Amino acid sequence: MRKELDQISHLSRADLPGRASSFFVFLLQVSGQARSLCALALFIAGLLFTAPGIRAEKYLSFEELRKLTFPSADRTESIRVPVNVGGSGKARATHVEFIFLFEGERLLGTLALDSVVGKHELIDYAVSILPEGHVGQVEILEYRESHGSEVRGKRWRAQFKGKRADSTLRLNSDIYNISGATMSCRHVTEGVKHVLSLYEGKLVREHLAARKLRAQAAGK
Repeated sequence: MRKELDQISHLSRADLPGRASSFFVFLLQVSGQARSLCALALFIAGLLFTAPGIRAEKYLSFEELRKLTFPSADRTESIRVPVNVGGSGKARATHVEFIFLFEGERLLGTLALDSVVGKHELIDYAVSILPEGHVGQVEILEYRESHGSEVRGKRWRAQFKGKRADSTLRLNSDIYNISGATMSCRHVTEGVKHVLSLYEGKLVREHLAARKLRAQAAGK
């Protein structure tokens, strides 16, 4: 056992992870408690090092999003529309949440909350949809990767304003690409088109129609 420990203790720093190398060597050279110290070193290393390339950045809470998009709203209603992921292999949310914002009984608009994959990690984003069915704005809520966050740029997001379910919404067509952020650009663009399609779909339309009937019955 001592021989094996001596061999390990003479490993070069290049054979051990960065800053932890000298710490490991020191622990392995301490006699009498080598096994327990090895276990401790591995535990500490697990706490110190995280997966490379992942950098979660949360930009907006829901309350901040509401104030930014529909500041006069005083109440909300919401439904969740399931998404058929199928066998596409694309990581994305299993549902899209549609939050209807009202001022009194007047519908101000809708916030659609969705997540799509960037290159490896999910991007949480929101689409504000006006009652006429077109996009008010797109906001990135949380971004988890080290590259591609240029999709947060105001100029790039501004391209979606006014888009509808029947708009082209295709990268390098009516939505320009950003070099170095192609996957994020493509998947957010596809996500917005999908959200608008769901907004015009049966579940959202039925919810809004039923709510309108209830309001009329109540004389509001």
